Formats: sequence, C-alpha cells, structure tokens
Amino acid sequence: MLAFTGKQESIRFSQSVDTFELKLKDTLNDVSTGYFPSAGDFTCEQTGSTLYWNTTPSEQGTNKGCVFIGKAFEFNMNSPRYTAYTMVGREGATNLSEAGIHLLGRDGNPGIANEYTIDAELTPSRIVSLSDSGRNVVGLALISDFSQTSSVDNTVTGNAARVTVYEILDNFGPGGSMQPATNGVVFCMQQGGLNGRRASLTLGANGRQLSTETRVDDEVSPQC
Repeated sequence: MLAFTGKQESIRFSQSVDTFELKLKDTLNDVSTGYFPSAGDFTCEQTGSTLYWNTTPSEQGTNKGCVFIGKAFEFNMNSPRYTAYTMVGREGATNLSEAGIHLLGRDGNPGIANEYTIDAELTPSRIVSLSDSGRNVVGLALISDFSQTSSVDNTVTGNAARVTVYEILDNFGPGGSMQPATNGVVFCMQQGGLNGRRASLTLGANGRQLSTETRVDDEVSPQC
C-alpha cells in the first residue's frame, strides 16, 4: 500500500509539472494567434492618447483604438495560485511605452482574469533571469511583436505574430518594469509536505526558439 501510494504521488507530481508547462505553451499560442477571452460586456475606446472604458457591450474585435497586445502571468512565491491577464493598449503603437498597457480584470479595468492552481502542493519558490540573476522577477509577459523588439533574440515565430518573452520586474502592475528575457528564465518550484520534491522549468533558453525544459529532484537547474 505504501509503495502504491508513493507511485501515485510521483505520477501526480510529474503531471503537475507537465500541466504548468503546457499552460505556458498554450498561452504563447493564444498570443501568437491573437486570441483572448472576452465576455463582450464592455467597450474599450481610444480618445487622443488615452484609453477609456464603458459598460456598453462590444463584441470581440470591434473595439476601436484598443488592441490586444499579449498576456501577463502574475506569480506569488510559495503559493500554488497564479493569474493570467489579457494585455491591451493603444492601436498603432510602435513600442510598449506608446501602447500604455492595461491589464484586463486588474487595477480597476473590466475584463476576464484567468486564475490557475498548480497541483501536487507544488509552488514557485523563485524565478531566475538567465540574462541577469540579480533581477527581481515577479511575473512573465508574452507580447506580440512591436517594431522595437524585432532585434530581440528570444522570440518565437509561427504562422501568426511573432511573440517576445518579457520579465516583469519588482512590482506587478503600476510601478513595475519589463525587460526582454533574452536568455530565458528558470522557474524553481518546491513541493510541500514530507516529500519536498523539487522541479525546474527553463523557458526560452535557446535563442530565437522558445523552448522549455523540465528537470526534477537532483537534476533541477543549478540556478535553483
């Protein structure tokens, strides 16, 4: 019985790591194809350089001056819960500063925020930038390409838009900053309970191809 229970826990642990990796890949695909969840219960419009919201229902794709930019993940260290937000900004922007990014479902903005939970008592313990280990990485952003990011190495291309990975630094939301994850990032994860197993997920470590690599226990990334 003990051996059977241990096997079950091992499978659950592996599935949890795989599910987390798959969610990141699925979100990358959503950004590349321009898909984002919308209940159609608000309208986003641009007046001058400012975005305004109202409660008039608007079908997806019909907002004027307000465009989909990408997705942002907010992680809480030592918590299994994390949130994915849709990022929108001003139409016609050529860089992040011009876009004036807003997160739907956060900071008073309408819209849907997707909440997820990592299973098997597995929680992020640290996110390490492979570009600069001294950065305080608190989140991750997957952003459709602007002209200013065309020279960034860590991008992925497909049949749709090119996507660039950014590290969200210091503070998630107003007051925070973003830097391209040129060399990738490592998610260090720790399992609670008696087992105390560890895992690492390296994202975007191979130049222009957005790859993922998972390691567990004694094989975890040395950054962890």
